Amino acid sequence: MKSIFNRGLIAVVLFSFVCASSISAQVKITLNPEKGKQYEFRYEINQQMTMLMQDQEMPMENKMLFVLEMTVADKTTESITLSYLFKRMDFSFSNPMMGEMSYSTDQEAPTSEFALALAVSAKLLIGKSFQATMTPDGEVIKINGVQEWLANSSSGPMTEQLLQQFSDESLTNMSRQNFNYYPKEAVKVGDTWNCDLNLNIGMSAVNSVCTLKSVSDKTAVIDLVSQVKIDSLPMAETDLAGTQTGTIIVDLETGIPVSQDIMIKVEGKLSTPDQDINMKMTTQGKSTTKEL
Repeated sequence: MKSIFNRGLIAVVLFSFVCASSISAQVKITLNPEKGKQYEFRYEINQQMTMLMQDQEMPMENKMLFVLEMTVADKTTESITLSYLFKRMDFSFSNPMMGEMSYSTDQEAPTSEFALALAVSAKLLIGKSFQATMTPDGEVIKINGVQEWLANSSSGPMTEQLLQQFSDESLTNMSRQNFNYYPKEAVKVGDTWNCDLNLNIGMSAVNSVCTLKSVSDKTAVIDLVSQVKIDSLPMAETDLAGTQTGTIIVDLETGIPVSQDIMIKVEGKLSTPDQDINMKMTTQGKSTTKEL
């Protein structure tokens, strides 16, 4: 009986040692995909706003979906070049003044005048590509391919507004928000580091902290917390601030983010020449990347 007890005690001690070792083990998380691999990248934004104007609440909701094909076009020890091809875009808008409107580039024909204007602009991007070159730690070095779109695009307010969302700067931000969270050094569960991960919606983030929450054989789970502020909006001064929280799941072998789920909550005041408007806004950004 004593021998059985001793063997059981040894097993418990060994199990505890293995668990403690796995918890304290360090991992190095970097971008390391295989050249030539292709992925489907889906990026969704759901934005809900409430504006108080003349003692009346005005609820609004905007939804957007972008589907891109991502190819590892080149890879060296110093950099990785990812080529993105636009495959699909969905838009949905709802507010008391204009009602509900939606459009998908997969539709045969637009169902409204607004959708028709949006279709002309959005379809300019379907089949277009751009390349993002970045370091293994996720810092974007350069963006190529965008200027060709701008040079060959027809003019118009809707087109100009949409293309502005996909300028060099905007696409750099999009690439950074997908990859610029890698720690500079190897980390273990519980470690924290400064990171920079924003939704591309005119916001700036400060005091962004990432924490390695857990590690398995294949993935690492990273938590994100930061303070955010809306810098500016067209034709209005802003005093809007809040928090950004999220979870990122990363494939340890490739460094590719399997999924991201980011929530931003801000509130405050908009000031126009005519009035001040109290505002609350919640923005949820989700992305997934899977190998094709």
